[in-house]
Amino acid sequence: MDRHRLTFYTNVAHPTLAVTLPLVFVLLMDHLLRALFVDQVVGPNPPGFVLVVIVTGIAEASVASALGRARSRQFLLRLRELLVILLVAYLVFQLTTGALLQGEFVPGRETLYSLQLVLVQWILTVTLHVTLQQRETFLQLIVGHEGDQLSQALREHFTEATASAARMNRTKRFVLTFQALPLGLFLIALLNGSDTGGALFPLALGYLGLGACVLAVIDGYAEEQLYFGAGLTLGADLRRRRIGTAILLVAPAMLEA
Repeated sequence: MDRHRLTFYTNVAHPTLAVTLPLVFVLLMDHLLRALFVDQVVGPNPPGFVLVVIVTGIAEASVASALGRARSRQFLLRLRELLVILLVAYLVFQLTTGALLQGEFVPGRETLYSLQLVLVQWILTVTLHVTLQQRETFLQLIVGHEGDQLSQALREHFTEATASAARMNRTKRFVLTFQALPLGLFLIALLNGSDTGGALFPLALGYLGLGACVLAVIDGYAEEQLYFGAGLTLGADLRRRRIGTAILLVAPAMLEA
């Protein structure tokens, strides 16, 4: 297990997974809820809504990486991050709708609804990222070891390895749960005769493909840990193929979003 791969997981792979899946989930749920009933009571999202949701995920990933190196006062830093994100989102929505320029400080239904979606994006990103960071903590214990030293390090840190495997199983359940929820709502929308045209159908397909990609990556992590137990590491060619497959699956989902 080399430090370059750990750095890739910490700075690229895990933040990307933690941001992308919740982002597409939030956008899909917005479309589904609007198709079912939200459009009847709430107007369109304020201009800049999608950008704010994207920035919310990226901001959380950046803060989470910083907290990984400085875990003291983590709760207070998280709370401060959330308050700042919601305040900035509120100001952006009030400005883009023109409400703030007219002296209206009380958010309307559209702003309140959009702020709730921003909150969901933040919560899901935090939840997924924290789980993936538990794996990073385990990998830090075996970094730099190869062959017999790697298998010995895994035995020495059996408790951490078991906890990491349990976290990955929990992550799979998390992904499966949030795959089933939009699918169930989509079926309800179809049975209800709601409008499922436009971007909704391709977005749903993209989200299912993205979820399958994330599950494949998590299974790859479990397989990698088995390799570690035997003192082996995944070859560079296999890792490149997996990364290429992930990009091919994630890119269409992001384009549809």
